Amino acid sequence: MQIKQLFILTIALCLSLVAAADNHPASEINTGTTIKMPLSNKASLHAKDLPQRGATKMTVEKRFGVPIKKHPAKGTPPIERWDYENFSVYFETNAVIHSVDKRNK
Repeated sequence: MQIKQLFILTIALCLSLVAAADNHPASEINTGTTIKMPLSNKASLHAKDLPQRGATKMTVEKRFGVPIKKHPAKGTPPIERWDYENFSVYFETNAVIHSVDKRNK
């Protein structure tokens, strides 16, 4: 499950609990739904194995090689994404701002 999907699911669950709390005492709240989320995935990359915040494009390319795809920069400030087989790297101008492990879907 992607981080964005987990975030949306978490927000939806919180909102439903708040709505339920408005109508019932806390002791009576029962959503009736069990949500199972994996705590870890052995196949996922460790944060230390991904490009670190602040690293330059040249540093990332030297360590991880040429990306499969370089998406053009968009917006102000310009944000660019490089896709590798198992992760994506987001740059603001020339510096890494975020790395995402794609195997943790």
